[in-house]
Amino acid sequence: MNSKNSKLNPKAKRQIIYIDISDLYKSKARTGIQRVVREITSRLSQDKRSEFKLGLLNFNSVNHKYELFSNTSIKDFMLAKKDTMKIVKSFKIEELERNSIFLDLDSAWNIPLKRAYLYGKLKKLDITIISYVYDLVPIIYPEFANQNTLRNFMTYLSAVYAYSDLVLCDSRSTEADFLKYKDNYKVNRYIPTLVTKLGIDFKAVSEKLSEDEIGLIKNFINEKYILFVGTIEPRKKQKLAVEAVSKIVSLGHKDIHLVIAGREGWNSGHLVNYIKKHPLYNKNIHWLDTPSDNLLDRLYKDCYMGIYLSEYEGFGLPVGESLGYGKITITSRNSSIREVGKDFADYAVYNTENEVFEIINNYIENEDLYKKKCEYIRNEYSPYKWDDVYETVFQFLNRLKLVDKIKSQNKLSQSVQAVIISNDANKLSANIKLIDAKMRFIKEYVIISPRIILNKINRIKSKNNIVFIDEKELLGNRYNKFKVSDHLTKNWMLRSSLMKIDKINAKFIMIDDDNQPLTEVFIDTFINEDGTYNAYYFYDMIEWFHRTSSYDLGQIPTLRILDNHNLELLMYSSHQPQIIDKNIFAEALSEYGESVINSPIDEWSAYFNYAVTRYPSLFMKKPFITINWPARATDWQHMYRPNGCVFENHYSQLYTDKSEAFYGVKNDDTVTKFKIQEKTMKPFYTAIDINKKYRNKISQYNIAHGVLKFQFNNNTLYLHGLPYLIITGKKAYIRLDLDYEIVGEGIDNNEVFLCYEARGVSFNQRELSPMQTSIKNYCHGTSSLPIVSKNRTFAIVDIFLLVDGKRVYGNNKSMSRLISVDNYDDVESAIVKNL
Repeated sequence: MNSKNSKLNPKAKRQIIYIDISDLYKSKARTGIQRVVREITSRLSQDKRSEFKLGLLNFNSVNHKYELFSNTSIKDFMLAKKDTMKIVKSFKIEELERNSIFLDLDSAWNIPLKRAYLYGKLKKLDITIISYVYDLVPIIYPEFANQNTLRNFMTYLSAVYAYSDLVLCDSRSTEADFLKYKDNYKVNRYIPTLVTKLGIDFKAVSEKLSEDEIGLIKNFINEKYILFVGTIEPRKKQKLAVEAVSKIVSLGHKDIHLVIAGREGWNSGHLVNYIKKHPLYNKNIHWLDTPSDNLLDRLYKDCYMGIYLSEYEGFGLPVGESLGYGKITITSRNSSIREVGKDFADYAVYNTENEVFEIINNYIENEDLYKKKCEYIRNEYSPYKWDDVYETVFQFLNRLKLVDKIKSQNKLSQSVQAVIISNDANKLSANIKLIDAKMRFIKEYVIISPRIILNKINRIKSKNNIVFIDEKELLGNRYNKFKVSDHLTKNWMLRSSLMKIDKINAKFIMIDDDNQPLTEVFIDTFINEDGTYNAYYFYDMIEWFHRTSSYDLGQIPTLRILDNHNLELLMYSSHQPQIIDKNIFAEALSEYGESVINSPIDEWSAYFNYAVTRYPSLFMKKPFITINWPARATDWQHMYRPNGCVFENHYSQLYTDKSEAFYGVKNDDTVTKFKIQEKTMKPFYTAIDINKKYRNKISQYNIAHGVLKFQFNNNTLYLHGLPYLIITGKKAYIRLDLDYEIVGEGIDNNEVFLCYEARGVSFNQRELSPMQTSIKNYCHGTSSLPIVSKNRTFAIVDIFLLVDGKRVYGNNKSMSRLISVDNYDDVESAIVKNL
């Protein structure tokens, strides 16, 4: 990929990475996007492992040329020790080195050189274009953006959709938005994307404040103040924080303050006037305009808690910063924010005043809870670091040439090996028969099974060769651990052991014995014509609230190990066959280390999240293509809906139990299966869509509980996330994803269920499995509680605990109302009618 005919440096042997820092160089900013540019660029310039040559560029709009900065001056500028850099030469765009990399990290839409023009020229030079999309605020919330910014951003985004070879995103939320609008703009080409996250470990230059800064904070620094860091604008909802804190103060808590730290945003004069004219302004409510890093560091260190209530974020740095300082942090649960706050933030799920007020007040009135929560955050919250973000970027850059080589080899693939784990010979035989008929590119089966069923396996008929591997011989001295492990751990132990087996090919299809093809399947389901692999996901791991099975509980250590390595967090255990690159899987195992080998790890997610992070341009990430995952629509709700139905997650009981939807259907009647699946899922999809539509109405009408408190057996359970009104479609389930924490002796010796009862309609329960923490007498957990409407349009709902068979009610006995509506248009009237 290097050029021997470079006009800039004919002797250069290293591939050049160009970074246009025009906006940074003009603004000299140190926060926001410019911080990203500074952090990544400074590390890339000093990385002795790097085989790249760095070319920092500034676009001169007067002569329409690029200026190349001297590499010797990069460090001081990026550390803000100097405001200028030495220019070593000036040249036309056409003189950029061929086959180089253009890493577009800065606010490119603000640069006079429009990307539609620039990217077109770069492609003529065979330059790899890597763009960074931080958020889609100008498009999703155009009312909060300057019209000129909106036009520039849309022009930039159109160029990205047209030309970029890879797009970096700071969160899965931003990535999903980017892909959604790609579809809206009818852009058909696949664009690889990579979630890098952002570092939150900013450093103050000095702990010493100026006299002016000391004067700004003297009225509240020794009081209990709640810190809201962020630009003042309606989207950030500072007004909501002001209202909640005002209510706290009115109850007699005169020592509680709200400190807003951030500049005034575009067209936000009315919000600033509201803050300045508030009766508590400069008494209990304070505004610090554009604080320095030194002052911000002091504010974080001394605050009582943090708060950040934005309606939408690309990432949500203030949430991570506040938690990184060990502070309780109240925030929204939308867009990317849970990716940053994880299980450590306190979520105002619907962004209502009730929620914010009750969460704050609960900590004020429960000092023991406050202390334990702070200690829990300090001990266990692991903030994202800039070193890790840089390493993510560096690792995929370093593999670009290897990706080209793998893709070239994969283009020759006409057949592959299938590897199947099974302990049921009958099920295995039925599936091999289907694979033989419908996946004709499979040329060999490797079966991992216990030796006890070897004779039955030998009787299986197939047109392909069948190789048997005894699971005991495969595992060796780990076999005793295997025998007593749960299902998820067993699968991880077996599949992670395959990478050392010579009988396993360099790439293979990994299949469970109940993953059945429904239609004829071709190799391009797994390997595309350009040599890239397909990777099928079904959920965001950070949003998986279920905690009832070993599979559910195994997602927790899986998430932890992925997050500790700054890898993506999609769930790939989609219950369908998937393509595995043996060398990449082995590479992942090497990076994870021996400590996870015998752990309950989701092998699909452990492999694919590593692969798509380290090799983003080698994998096409796609929604799964499976029916009957879940087995029943009531088990859990789709976050991503299947992109067609190619495979079936086959449960025999769905066909033999008279109460099941597939009862009596022949296994080869694919048409009927599709119709049943569509009919079964439709009301649940409608319920999900209705729920999304009415969420903003809960905020508008302030109809959500903040904290519900339940006391039992020397324990107090605090439950978050319950609205006053639960709206769903008729004959459908809706699930409430709830957070809770427990202070007390613990529930290990109790059987505790979270329950709801819709009077005269239905009853449901979920056993609580809280995660133990390093803090004595403190634990936390999540629960996904299904609510069913059946045929009733209205019901009173009681939320309660069932502790060793006895009901325990919280603050109010009747917590919510359940309302069923026929369509989207009924939502508003249903809410108003039932207020």
